[in-house]
Amino acid sequence: MLHLIPAPVQRALMPLAHRVRKVWVRMARRDIYGVAVMAFDARDRLLLVRHSYGTRAWSMPAGGMGHGEDPSHAIRREMREELDVTLDDLQLVSQRVETIHGVSHHVWLYTARVNDPPQPDMREVIEARFFTIDELPEALEKRVRPRLALMAALE
Repeated sequence: MLHLIPAPVQRALMPLAHRVRKVWVRMARRDIYGVAVMAFDARDRLLLVRHSYGTRAWSMPAGGMGHGEDPSHAIRREMREELDVTLDDLQLVSQRVETIHGVSHHVWLYTARVNDPPQPDMREVIEARFFTIDELPEALEKRVRPRLALMAALE
């Protein structure tokens, strides 16, 4: 992917862009749409990422959807752009509504397998690691455990 802004500059601007987006979302009061994936490696470890903006807590890979974009295409695109990986065995777990920045966030939640080691883009994603479910990091984004519980309830 061609990037016109060098990674260190974009990474430095991401916190400001994130704050501006939060304000805009609240002011516009429009629903937002996104995708997230519970991606596991061959050893059934969960892939978590840390972003260059926001709380910097560990979270599931996720991203926004373009207008009219198919959710499965959106999560595959996000994983390719931010982590340079492809997803195998992609399965929809749930389409749900969560609240983000005070507005409704329609999210398509998937499970998948990742066979390649993730390579963070060092723009949006600054770190990516696999964790066993029993040894999740303490600094965990608030939606991770409820999403894992949802997946477990469906098994």
